[in-house]
Amino acid sequence: ILILESIINDVTLVSAAVIIILLLQLGALNTAQVILAIVEPIAISIVVGIFFMIVWVNAIEWFYHGEELVYTFTLGVLFLMYSVVELIEGNGAIAILVLSLSLGNLPDIINKIGRSRLFSRYPPTLKRMAERSEHVVDEIKKTQLDFSFFIKIFFFVYLGVIFDLSALTPFLVAICVVILALMFISRYISSRIL
Repeated sequence: ILILESIINDVTLVSAAVIIILLLQLGALNTAQVILAIVEPIAISIVVGIFFMIVWVNAIEWFYHGEELVYTFTLGVLFLMYSVVELIEGNGAIAILVLSLSLGNLPDIINKIGRSRLFSRYPPTLKRMAERSEHVVDEIKKTQLDFSFFIKIFFFVYLGVIFDLSALTPFLVAICVVILALMFISRYISSRIL
């Protein structure tokens, strides 16, 4: 349940930050301009993110048959997509979010489409795409676990190296305790809600 809560928080924070940055860049308070400034980059990002996801899942089968570099190639596609989306004045962060969410949930999405009344039987193209996406997502998850572990270890070692005990004052400790208490309270509340 903590993973679900973390996913919801990450998506909410990224989306909120992107929208706030868009509003700050706009600098105007005209309602039509504000709505257009928010909707246009987000719509571009969603369309391009889904397009890149479909192309990428199919490209994995056509060009690459190994397993060891799927994560690296996917990371390269994310950088390429981010650049393309920013070039056409969309939002790269939201496009990556859309690609990641749609790629991770593609088997479930395709299974729901296959069971709908729109298709009398499960289309073979969709079935192959679901299998390919599951393979890609599994490889990405394996590599991501290793990568996350490395980053966490590096972060804590770096914190230990730069930590200065002489900068520790009672006021700073009190602020840290208050922030920590607020974090625990918010985690408790969000885990109870979910």
